[in-house]
Amino acid sequence: MSQDEISKKYGTNIESEMNDNTYIIMAKLFKFVGEIDKIIVPGDFKSAIDGKSSSINCSVKVSDGFLFPMKSSLIFIQKPIIYIKHKEINYV
Repeated sequence: MSQDEISKKYGTNIESEMNDNTYIIMAKLFKFVGEIDKIIVPGDFKSAIDGKSSSINCSVKVSDGFLFPMKSSLIFIQKPIIYIKHKEINYV
């Protein structure tokens, strides 16, 4: 979409080029383009490897993906998406 089309449809909330953390950009796109009001964002977790990433590379069975530790839950992004609340974890 051109910047004019984006401005008409989404106002100043979405731009044709956005530079920010990936989760912030995705949250904005879900909220304004997908019209999804409840967005879960990662907590303060930062990877020990680079100090920047908000996720851990991992796999579930044969699916590689990213595990996002959040304040009260974990979410695995890939196929299938898995959402786990901390209180549902018995042991690690």
